[in-house]
Amino acid sequence: MDLIFKNVELNRDEFSFKLNAKFDKNGIYGVIGPNGCGKTTFLEIATGILWPNNGKVLYAKESINAIPISMRNELLSVSYVNEPAVPFMRVKEFLKISLDSPNIFQIIKKQYPYFARFLNKPLSHLSQGQWIMIQMLQNILQNTPFIFIDELFLFLDIKMKDNIFKFFDRKNKKIFILSHDIDFILKNSDYILALKNGKQFFYERTRLFTCNLIDNLFE
Repeated sequence: MDLIFKNVELNRDEFSFKLNAKFDKNGIYGVIGPNGCGKTTFLEIATGILWPNNGKVLYAKESINAIPISMRNELLSVSYVNEPAVPFMRVKEFLKISLDSPNIFQIIKKQYPYFARFLNKPLSHLSQGQWIMIQMLQNILQNTPFIFIDELFLFLDIKMKDNIFKFFDRKNKKIFILSHDIDFILKNSDYILALKNGKQFFYERTRLFTCNLIDNLFE
């Protein structure tokens, strides 16, 4: 399933966001750029939170704004910095509510044993990094074809980054990671969408991947 930004334009105050792009290959897309370049705007338009002034965002030729919110949960999942809505709920209760599957805990213990030790912990007892990882696990288990992650890797240590990253199914999903951590993005992304001053630069991982990216983003 493709994600297409077709002549998308959003203007507010002195900020202008424009994007024409087709994301038709599975893998990890790093979305980077300086503060105010439009990374969060990209996410909010892609997920239907914001409506552009012009253009459309299409998932398999259907506009995101025409897809009912109840059906969007089967299409995409989003992780971002927030606080647990019910902090004294246990991790297993949080996952059970979010994921309607009778075998969810067996799946976690078998496929994601690293997380099994957290199942009986109240959300309020998790560190910020652990809570972020549980949210990412939730999105992985939802099995949506599109995953959006907003700046969360900045809050994870190296070990946690490695643990969570190996669980992403980059062969069958499109995973968009918004981050200021350019070294991390360069290391782990299959593609880069770099935003700067209303312009866009798109790269696939090639021999000149890093050189071209740095030259255009920081010139």
